[in-house]
Amino acid sequence: MDGTSAPELEETGSPRAERAVRGAQATDLLVRLFGEDGAKEVRKTHLARRATVLGFLSIVADLLQVFDSFGSVLTAMAGALAIALAVMVALRVGPYARCASPLVTAVLAFIAFAGLQWTQARAEAPDGLIIKTLTEISARLSGVEAELQDLNAKVDALTETYVASNPGHDPASVDAYREAVEALLTSGDARKLRALELYNQGLTEGDESKQDQAITDLERLAEDQSRAVNDSAEQAAATWKQVGAFAFYNDTERALNAYHEAVRLTPDDLVAWNQLGHLLRRVGDLQGAEEAYRRLIADPLQTSQEWQAISLGNLGLIAQTRGDLDAAEDYHQRSLALEEELGRKEGMASELANLGNIAFDRGDVAGACANYRQAEGLFAEIGMRRELEQIRALIAALCSNDAP
Repeated sequence: MDGTSAPELEETGSPRAERAVRGAQATDLLVRLFGEDGAKEVRKTHLARRATVLGFLSIVADLLQVFDSFGSVLTAMAGALAIALAVMVALRVGPYARCASPLVTAVLAFIAFAGLQWTQARAEAPDGLIIKTLTEISARLSGVEAELQDLNAKVDALTETYVASNPGHDPASVDAYREAVEALLTSGDARKLRALELYNQGLTEGDESKQDQAITDLERLAEDQSRAVNDSAEQAAATWKQVGAFAFYNDTERALNAYHEAVRLTPDDLVAWNQLGHLLRRVGDLQGAEEAYRRLIADPLQTSQEWQAISLGNLGLIAQTRGDLDAAEDYHQRSLALEEELGRKEGMASELANLGNIAFDRGDVAGACANYRQAEGLFAEIGMRRELEQIRALIAALCSNDAP
């Protein structure tokens, strides 16, 4: 892109040794607060959401310092409640968001455990020990939060370059690219960092050969990881997803191969299944795309409402392509209901536009225009310029005689 400078890429932080210490501290803190599994889920979430969780926990630590001066019983109650709330926040940004699951039992057990542990610590610890511990935790959290926010700014800059270079982007694919960038920047892998820098240079300069070379480098790394005895399937799958995110718009065949590999290695990866569904729909394999989208809701009790809404909307697009407007409308209405419940204006706007398309296909111009105008308002409100231009073009073409 002319006049656009590539965001500077560097490994997170300053000296490698200092980064390693901070990373170890953050990992240790997450494990202490959430256990091994909980810490893993928190680390898997997007950086902005992780920063929110860490910021919340920092406030918790500050509050506990105040409550500690009132005695052991009140401290135990406040500690148990505050830590339980922190755990609930962490779980909401994980894959179990807004769904009933056995994790609720684990959270309740954790509340009781935290209360007992806090009471025992308050009763047995020397004066000032708890305050010192909480101060240390708060300081660690502040440092980790600042580092995450700095990293998030880099991810934002790289994602904006990608969006500017791909005018036909869709939100899910931008999210997949952002996830790939986050993973690459935090990987500590020199090969991945070089590939990301080369790909970003290619986007900035409009040099497709650099983009292609970056994808090739990641493909070779993914193949090496797949063959290595010591590398887990998750590592190789993550690299294949990064290949898919880079190749998604300009090389359908390579993106398809990458996401096929990703779901083969990690069959429960919903992002990979969703992107695979988009690619299969692009090449006209509607049956394959439908199967991929249905994997998002294969286990409704373990699928967030957000993923259910995404899956239903995609299934609606397939039904509409097949000419089954009744089924398409049902899918989109169900998706819209979930998006409204979640308060996701982006999803609401998209589903209203889809319902407008169905009304138009049925010859109901007035109904189409009503849906388009609702979508226009939401797209304008959340600043989705490309989608806003498209919907306004439809309104100008179809709704000039329709009262607003």
